[in-house]
Amino acid sequence: MIFHSLNYIFLFLPVTLILYNLSSLNKIRNIILILASYIFYAWGNPYLSLLLLSSSIIDYHIGKKIDHINQISDINSTQENTDKLVNRKKSLLIISIFFNIGLLFFFKYWDWFFGVSILALSKLGLNIFDINSVTFQHQIQVPPGISFYTFQTLSYTLDIYKGEFKAKKSIVDYFAFVAFFPQLIAGPIERAKDLLPQLSKFRKPITSEMAEHAFFLISWGLFKKLVFADNLGHLVERCLENIETPGLGLTLLIAFSFQIYCDFSAYTDIARGTANLFGIQLKRNFLTPYFAINPSDFWKRWHISLSQWVRDYIYIPLGGNRGSKLKNTLTVLITMAIMGLWHGARKFFPIWGIYNGLLLIFYRIIPVDKYLIKTFGNIKGKIVAILIMYSFTLFGWLLFFSRDNDDFISILNSIFSTFSLLSASKELIISFFGISYGLIIFCLPILITEFIGYRFNLEFVDIAKKVGPISKLIIYLLIIYGILFIGSRGSYDFIYFQF
Repeated sequence: MIFHSLNYIFLFLPVTLILYNLSSLNKIRNIILILASYIFYAWGNPYLSLLLLSSSIIDYHIGKKIDHINQISDINSTQENTDKLVNRKKSLLIISIFFNIGLLFFFKYWDWFFGVSILALSKLGLNIFDINSVTFQHQIQVPPGISFYTFQTLSYTLDIYKGEFKAKKSIVDYFAFVAFFPQLIAGPIERAKDLLPQLSKFRKPITSEMAEHAFFLISWGLFKKLVFADNLGHLVERCLENIETPGLGLTLLIAFSFQIYCDFSAYTDIARGTANLFGIQLKRNFLTPYFAINPSDFWKRWHISLSQWVRDYIYIPLGGNRGSKLKNTLTVLITMAIMGLWHGARKFFPIWGIYNGLLLIFYRIIPVDKYLIKTFGNIKGKIVAILIMYSFTLFGWLLFFSRDNDDFISILNSIFSTFSLLSASKELIISFFGISYGLIIFCLPILITEFIGYRFNLEFVDIAKKVGPISKLIIYLLIIYGILFIGSRGSYDFIYFQF
C-alpha cells in the first residue's frame, strides 16, 4: 500500500486510527498497530509478510537470549564461564547477522552474484550454463522495505550485544517496533532505544496542536510528492528521451537531484505525520541537504538515519578515526561502499558509495569550505562552498541514476556538449528550453522553502505553524490546490521503495 493512494488516505488510515483510539489498553493498541502494519505491508503480496514475520521472530528470541547471557555474566564472572558466555553471545549474534544479511543477499544480490559466478566459471572453461542465457539483470522481486527493517532489527540485536539496550520482554511491543507501518517501507531507520520506549508506554490522546502538526506534515509530504517529485520525474523522463540534445544532461541531473530529494523527504514527512497521529515521534531524516558546505555536512543532512546507522555499526567498529591515515582512508571507503551496496547490486551503486568516500577523504586533506570562508568571508564563502558541494553531489547523482554504461556516457556527453547550444540548430535550442523551463517552475519553490528552513534552522512545517491564521489558511489552500490541480496524475511509486 502506498501513502498517496485513496485506499490509504480515506480507508486504511481513518479505520486504523478509530480502532486504535477505541482501546484504552496499550497492549491492545499495539496489537492493532501490528495487524494494521501487516495488512499495509501485505496489500500487494501477502506472502511477503512472512519475511517480516520470520525476521521479527528470530531477532526477538536471539535478543532475549543475548540479554539473558549478559545478566548471567554479571553474576557468574569466573574466567572460564565468561569465555563460554562470550562465545555463545558471539554465536547468537552471528546467526542474527547471517539471517538478516542473508535475506538482503538473496533478494537484492543473488541474480548479480549468480551471473558473475557463471561468467567466471566460463572463463575457466567450466561451461555449466549457456553463458548467453545468463542475465545480470534483477529478476527476483525485492520485498518492499527489506533493507530498512533488516537494518532496524539488526541494530536491536547489536545494541543488546553491546549492553546498550535490554531485550524487550513483550513480544507485542517488539513486533510493533519492527512492523510500525508509517516507517516500515522507507524509514527512517529507527533505533530500539528511541522507538520501543514510546511503544511500550500508554500514549495519551493527541492534542489539537499535535493533530494540526501531524496533518500539516502529511499534506506537505503529499504536496512534495505529487506536485514536485512526480512532475520532476516526468521532466527527467523527457530529458532521457531527448538526451542527444546538448545541455539536457545537466537539466536531467538537476531535475533528478530535486526529484529524489522531494520524493524521499516527502515519504519521511508523511511517515512522521502519520506516526504523530498515534502519539509517536519519528526522527528527522533530512535537513536542507543541498545547503551543505562539505561532504561530512551533507551526510549529516541527507538520509540521516542511514548515515548514523553505518557510522555506529560499520565505521566505528572498523576503527573510525583511530589508527593510521591509510587505515582511516580504507575504513571510510569500505563504509561508503557498503552504503552504496545497501541500495542494490547495480554496479554504479558501490561506485557511487566509493565516490562519496573519496569526497570525504578529499575534504579532510583539503578543507575547501574552510579556505573559501577564510578567503571570501562567512556569507560569500559559504555560498561558494554550497555551490561547489552541490556540483560534487550532482556528479554523484549521475552515478546513482545511471542504470548502465550507456546511460552514464550519454548523459555525460550531453553535459559536455552544453556550450555547443550556441551553434546548434533552432530545433535543438527550442527542444532544450522547451524541456528545461520546468526546472524553474518546480525547483524555484523548493529552493525558496529550503532556504527559509536553512536560514531559520527550522523545518518549513514548523515555520508555517508560527504564521498568523490568515497566512496559515492561504498555505493550506495552496497545498490543497496544488495536490488537486497541479499534482501529477500518472503518479510514481516512491523511489526508495525499490531499496
